[in-house]
Amino acid sequence: MAEVQRYEILGRVVEQRSRRPVGNVRLEAWDRDTRFHDMLGISFTDDEGRFSLAFDGETFGDYGGDHHPDVFFKLLRDGRLLQTTFDRPRQNLQPGTTRLELEVPDAAPPKVGKDYVRTAQVLTGLRFWRESDFRGVYNEGRDKSRLLGKVLLSAAGRTLEDFELKPLRPQGARTHDVVGRDPQTARTNLARNGVEVEEVVAYRPGADAATVQSLTAFPLMLKAKDRVRLYTDESGMVRYYAVVRPPAAPADAAAVQSIAADVQDLKAERQQAAQMEAEVAQLKALHEQAAREAATREETIKAQAEELARVKAELAAAQNQAAQKNLQIEKLRSDVTTMQNAHQDFSQRFAPERLVQMEREMKRLAEKLQDRAPVPANPPVQPPVRRRKPK
Repeated sequence: MAEVQRYEILGRVVEQRSRRPVGNVRLEAWDRDTRFHDMLGISFTDDEGRFSLAFDGETFGDYGGDHHPDVFFKLLRDGRLLQTTFDRPRQNLQPGTTRLELEVPDAAPPKVGKDYVRTAQVLTGLRFWRESDFRGVYNEGRDKSRLLGKVLLSAAGRTLEDFELKPLRPQGARTHDVVGRDPQTARTNLARNGVEVEEVVAYRPGADAATVQSLTAFPLMLKAKDRVRLYTDESGMVRYYAVVRPPAAPADAAAVQSIAADVQDLKAERQQAAQMEAEVAQLKALHEQAAREAATREETIKAQAEELARVKAELAAAQNQAAQKNLQIEKLRSDVTTMQNAHQDFSQRFAPERLVQMEREMKRLAEKLQDRAPVPANPPVQPPVRRRKPK
């Protein structure tokens, strides 16, 4: 059994002038023959204009002496034929991988137009301006706002009647009890509110980490059992203060190890999730590829079915013509047989020797009849020719 030859075509579809790749193009490969053209396969170009197409030697069948296909292409988009190479096929395409580039006409640039306002739109705008009651809409909105405000004030007033309101007073140590005081006075005022002064340091603001840290430690409100640090200026007065945070407790080794294990588990789960996402993306790509291949096979089978139906119709017509010719041949054979039988019957009835003898007898009888022909009794007399005398 002969080995089946494999063919693979890798190519790219570009525009003729701009050389830009053309995507979403349906590409059909055909084997051009003398009568019937075989479809070799269907492919679609990607965003870069690339395509791939494969078939074997059983896909096509030449009616002549060629053993390799004469490939031509049809390039379509949305059912519209962009280009065909029927007049310039790739003759005798050899097995293996073939790389080529196909060209299609450049896409027409979009027409740049101008936006115009139609007369109907102008009349609609004028009618809207004339018939609209803008003042009424404004007054209605104002009245609704006033009504809503009255309702809210009434509700707030009735609500406040049910509560016993107490005057607001600042809680804890006040800022002016600390800032602008000497350290001892500030310490006394803070101790009155249960706040302890841990240390007193010089106030030297600058663009460093210590200054930023002191600013972030400034308390919005001091409460009992807070510890503060006082900052004094050159005159010895308190310029600023900040809360001293207690040192962080040492971390438990078991808790740290447990957190590290949880972090490792989360990393492993994240890697598994990423791997699953990659597998899902791969499955989606395989599904899309399978769908495209199924569509290609469906189109190929449909085209082959149409070609087969056409071949069957032509074969039926040829068989009908052959049957009519067979009838004519049978009639001619019957006529020939009849002529042969008549000729044989004639030959049996009249042998050649007898025909020759009859011909001789007929000649002899003819001679006898000529010898016995009767002479007329009064032969016709020719009248004398009269000549005129000269004057």
